[in-house]
Amino acid sequence: ALKQSEQKITADINARQLRMSKAVFKPYLWSLLGISAAGLIVIAGLFIAIWSV
Repeated sequence: ALKQSEQKITADINARQLRMSKAVFKPYLWSLLGISAAGLIVIAGLFIAIWSV
């Protein structure tokens, strides 16, 4: 019985860590997408500025 409860506790901890990492990872992923999108816009803007001169 002790072994089973230990396994359950570790499973709970793993599930909680997974949820935590997902909660942290999602905003991180969105900010990364935002940064790369902003970077692309800046590069495109520079490109257009250079070509229009």
